[in-house]
Order: sequence, then C-alpha cells, then structure tokens
Amino acid sequence: MRLLLERGGVNANSGTALIRTAEGGHEAVVGLLLERSGVGANAQTESSETALIRAAGNGHEGVVRLLLERGGVDVNARDRDGRTALMHAASSRLAVVRVLLAD
Repeated sequence: MRLLLERGGVNANSGTALIRTAEGGHEAVVGLLLERSGVGANAQTESSETALIRAAGNGHEGVVRLLLERGGVDVNARDRDGRTALMHAASSRLAVVRVLLAD
C-alpha cells in the first residue's frame, strides 16, 4: 500500500479507501492513509456512513483509536438512519463503546 500511495496509484483523498480499510480493520493501512494530507476522514458512503461508523460497527477498536487520535473526525456524524458510531458500536461492540466514551 505504501508503494501505491507513493506512486500515486491510489486516490487516498476520495475517502473510499479510508472507509473500506477502516471497515476491514486494517490498522496499518488506515495509518498510512491518515498520514496523507487531504484524506477525507469524514467522507461518507451513499448511506452516509463514515470510516469511524464502519470501524465502530465492526468492532475494530484499533482503527477507532487511530481515527480519533487523528483529530477532526466527527464522532457525532450520523448515517442515513440517524445512527452514530457509538450507536453502531453499542449494538454489539462493547470495547469500541468504551473507546468512544473515553474521548
């Protein structure tokens, strides 16, 4: 991934790459993407889900921490159903709930 980013083979600024890697729990790749300037940490999918919502809903505590440490991530962003990252996490991911409440 680092090679693709350095060569310009990935449009890291679109937000899609960050959302997909956050959803999959790929901490190292999320970290690489967050190092890039202009990466849309609050970019949304068609259903208005952000990288934080996807990571929290899938229980990826490490990715949630990375996103929160970056700063500027909207923890109160809502998907099209009005659910926040905390609501997604609360449905099944207690560890992520603790991280979100500690911030």
